Amino acid sequence: MEIEKELLTVEQMKHLQELGINTSDASVYWMREVIDWRGKPSEGRQAKFYPSLVKERIVSGFQTYEVVPAYTLGKIIDHLPKKMSFNDTECLFNIMYGHDGNAIAGYFLHDYPFYQSIGPSLKDAAYDLLKSLIEDKLIEVNHG
Repeated sequence: MEIEKELLTVEQMKHLQELGINTSDASVYWMREVIDWRGKPSEGRQAKFYPSLVKERIVSGFQTYEVVPAYTLGKIIDHLPKKMSFNDTECLFNIMYGHDGNAIAGYFLHDYPFYQSIGPSLKDAAYDLLKSLIEDKLIEVNHG
C-alpha cells in the first residue's frame, strides 16, 4: 500500500492545526520544495507534496521547503478520548466498518452509537470524528 493513502492529506493536517491540535508528535511529514536552489519558485514534480520521514532537508543555494506534519490512523486515535459521557451515559470509542462498507468511528454503548462519524476509510472517519469533537467543543485541544 502506498504511504500516501495511510496519511491525512495536507489540507486535513492544516485544518487540525487551525483547530489548535499540537502536531509536534508527528513522525511522518508532507514536504515540498517551494523555492529552488536558484531562488526561483519550484515547478512541476518538485512543487508537489511528498511523504518524508525526516522533518528537515539539506538545502543548497536559496532552496526552501514547506513541511507539514502528517498523521496516520494511529496518531489520530491517540488524540481521541477512549471513553466519553453523553447524557450521563459512559460510551466507549470504537472504530469499524459498517455493513455498507463505510468506515465508522465513534462512541458507543454496546451497539448503540451516541456520537459518530462515517467516512470512506477508517482514517477519514477518525479524522472527521476528531474534527467534529473539537468543533462541537466536546473535547479540549492540547495546545502544548
